[in-house]
Amino acid sequence: MKTVYTISLVLVWFILSPIDLQAQGVASQPYRQYCFVELMPNDSIAFGEEEARSIQVRHMANIRRMVEEKKLLLAGPFMDGGGLFILNTSQLDEARLWVDNDPAVMAGRFKYKIKLWITEKGLLSLESN
Repeated sequence: MKTVYTISLVLVWFILSPIDLQAQGVASQPYRQYCFVELMPNDSIAFGEEEARSIQVRHMANIRRMVEEKKLLLAGPFMDGGGLFILNTSQLDEARLWVDNDPAVMAGRFKYKIKLWITEKGLLSLESN
């Protein structure tokens, strides 16, 4: 019975004590946070061919502008619709502002979800043209 009590105390201590990242070697690793945005098609709105083309042209121009401003690190469509952005910010409010100003989002073509995403510094590697 004493063994069960001791094991229970140890488990409670592990659960209630803060995770010691330094002891695990994680705190010494430089991490970066970004915002991961999933763009989802909004099937409740239909667009004519010309309107859809105009929205797409403005959406792509916005993507290029955000890349030039170093706000957008990665963007691309999913093969089954929608797409993604990885934004160079860890602030959800800032990310929402950037996404809300995208012409395709403003037109209602896309809905979106934003999640904070973390990776070890240096692991996010992108092609350079």
